[in-house]
Amino acid sequence: MLADEINRSPAKVQAALLEAMAEKQVTIGDNTHKLSAPFVVLATQNPIDQEGTYPLPEAQMDRFMMKIQVDYPDFESEKSILSLSSNFLESIEATLSTDDLIEIQEITNGIYIDEKIKDLIVKIVHATRPSSEFFDKKYKGVILAGASPRACLWLYKVSKFMAFLEGSDFVKPSHILKVVPAILAHRMILSYEASLDQVDGRALALEIAKSII
Repeated sequence: MLADEINRSPAKVQAALLEAMAEKQVTIGDNTHKLSAPFVVLATQNPIDQEGTYPLPEAQMDRFMMKIQVDYPDFESEKSILSLSSNFLESIEATLSTDDLIEIQEITNGIYIDEKIKDLIVKIVHATRPSSEFFDKKYKGVILAGASPRACLWLYKVSKFMAFLEGSDFVKPSHILKVVPAILAHRMILSYEASLDQVDGRALALEIAKSII
């Protein structure tokens, strides 16, 4: 399910979408309905016009596995948009079946991840928290609050998927580095001074991860 411009929906709508995403169910009154698997929630935000919006609190942002920044399309891609017909969605064909997705999930779950790699994942997440022994003091005043335990879980799962995409049967540090910006950046709360200095959370997350690895 794609929720377009989720920050324009009121809190109750956001809560319903997050329930579907995290709990794999929807609740209507006193009735709860389980969703079929596999099921995924995607949401977009318009970062420019914030008037009349309902920004997601940090705790709700944390529920999203990843936050991807989508820039403007390149020249050729934007030119191709001009040639799209008004009913182009009707010609879209599925490239994967439900069985394909479930099989990929099973293969990914079987990817080996060494205890040393698990240690790296936990150290990286701890290094974003000012109260941790792994936190570098040079980030004091930049990071107010670090990533939650959900960051560990998603770094663990998504790095295994990256290994699958590269045809590897085990996770390498390089697989973790590829997903760190998208998984950690939206989970770190930066200071007001950092926002004034236009500190890039994605670059900061990758810098922290590289210092650990």
